[in-house]
Amino acid sequence: RATDRMLRPAEIAAASAESIAVADLELQRALTELAPAELEVLTLTVWDGLTPKQISVVTNSSANAVSIRLYRARKKLAGSLAERTAAVATPLKQPSERE
Repeated sequence: RATDRMLRPAEIAAASAESIAVADLELQRALTELAPAELEVLTLTVWDGLTPKQISVVTNSSANAVSIRLYRARKKLAGSLAERTAAVATPLKQPSERE
């Protein structure tokens, strides 16, 4: 459910300016890894609010092709962000802890 994914006011307040800036930077970096066609459909969907059918008219492609590109873009973006989050969350071992 959509309400389950919404942040609560306490969670929003707990986010520091630094963590928001880091997340924003990670998102920008992850977006650069998308193919131009993937970035285009993602942008038209998220920022412009267009449906795959509307995007198909703009991009002169089929609605099915747009839906596939959008699926792949979301999957690639989620994977990239998950990798980046895991890399940031994994603490480095101190020299004395290394094997």
